[in-house]
Amino acid sequence: MRAAPINKSMKCFVIIGTLLLLIITIMLIPVIGTEFIPKADQGQFTIKVHLPEGTKLETTETVVAYIESQLKNNFNKSIETIYSNIGSNINEEFVQTEEISGENTATVDVVLKSESERNISTNNIINKIDPVLKNIPNLEVNYQLQQSSLQQTIGTAGAPIMIEIKGPELDRIKELTDEVVNSINNCPEIYNVETSFQHGRPEINIKLDRVITSNFGLDVQKVGSIVKDKISGRIADKYKSDNEYRDIRVRYPDKTIDELMNMKIENQVSDLTLLKEIADISIEEGPREVLRKEQSRYGLVTADIIKDYKFSQVVNSVSEKINKIFPPRDYLITITGEEEQRKESFESLKFALLLAIILVYMVLASQFESLLHPFSIMLTVPLAGIGSILLFYFVGEPLSIMAFIGIIMLSGICVNDSIILVDYINTLRKRGIERKKAVMLACQDRLRPIFMTSLTTVLALFPLSVGIGEGAKLRAPLALAVIGGLITSTLLTLIVIPAVYTLIDNLRKKTMTEIK
Repeated sequence: MRAAPINKSMKCFVIIGTLLLLIITIMLIPVIGTEFIPKADQGQFTIKVHLPEGTKLETTETVVAYIESQLKNNFNKSIETIYSNIGSNINEEFVQTEEISGENTATVDVVLKSESERNISTNNIINKIDPVLKNIPNLEVNYQLQQSSLQQTIGTAGAPIMIEIKGPELDRIKELTDEVVNSINNCPEIYNVETSFQHGRPEINIKLDRVITSNFGLDVQKVGSIVKDKISGRIADKYKSDNEYRDIRVRYPDKTIDELMNMKIENQVSDLTLLKEIADISIEEGPREVLRKEQSRYGLVTADIIKDYKFSQVVNSVSEKINKIFPPRDYLITITGEEEQRKESFESLKFALLLAIILVYMVLASQFESLLHPFSIMLTVPLAGIGSILLFYFVGEPLSIMAFIGIIMLSGICVNDSIILVDYINTLRKRGIERKKAVMLACQDRLRPIFMTSLTTVLALFPLSVGIGEGAKLRAPLALAVIGGLITSTLLTLIVIPAVYTLIDNLRKKTMTEIK
């Protein structure tokens, strides 16, 4: 089989075509989208139930029983276990938690059967049960999906969309938080929008009038101590039990608002006055928690993403909405959470990719004893990137950190074919064969080894890319990136590398001539 000669027009056509393909591939990246970790249907979700403050435990129990019955009646064949927790089963005096609790709250944990035993996804169950639960008066429900066990391990088990509103004043932060919620509520890509100011608990605010208080011979600290003792009780003594000392706390009976207002306060000369005479008492709704980061208060807005939308596209849509809000000075609105981790991870992986390319180039330069010829081999890295991006585009999967790791691996794997080809070209030229003929012979003789080495790697990764077994969704992007890159790098190596090799060799000869 005789090879046709490579003319200049063909070289230009090959190089220009490759550049156009590379440009198209880069333009496809925003269309493909990105995410931090691949989302997988783990078959578990939680329904968070919140009724108005003051709701009795029996009422909450009735609502939870209705939710359980709706789940069982509609999805009994797909559900394996339902576990409900009503109110709080821990002593909040000793254990602090960010989760709201009380007689008016409950959680319903639903564990589904394996995907092979059910014909409905977790998101579809939520979409079907949500309209039913919204018909219950005064009921507020939120859903939390477990999409990846790795997310919990690395601390990203929260909502995928998290927006922080930082600033000095809590009231102004709450106003900005409400503005953010109103601006993103009409985004069709998200649901389950929550804020850190939701479900605030009623609290009694006692504002003492310092002037009147001092006229009665009292001070603010003294009055506060008396009110605290009469509401929470005080430690009278200690007793020893099992070689441990325990506090003896004396408490008064629970008081109503009227009893609190008519509480008697005694001054140093035993004169009595009522609390309502020296203070303004009002019932307000306080935040369930005051969040702080880097010595600054902040409010938090969270939202979940509808399955059909890609993470980066949703983040861009939300960013456009919140960028229309202009906060005052010293206030800042930023998207954090998974998006912040995605940016940090991608920046680190970009540096790792650059370092891998530099190390591979150094090895090739020492092997071929040339600084120019390794460039023709390193060209297979962008050729491999073309295949990876195109495969993700046709599959419809976004790029994640697992896919990026696969591309980094690819930077070391894909150069093998070019090394085989270029090394054999140099060997033939050392034997006295003319360059053009050496290039054509090398492509013919090394065609089979190149295809065999790439094919064995692709076939070995194929089961991983198909997604067999638990957690397959997490591993598949790595295999897809390597497979797509190997396919294009193998095919284009036999076309692009010979053309680039001759151009670089001409450049090397021209440089050597100018030096002489």
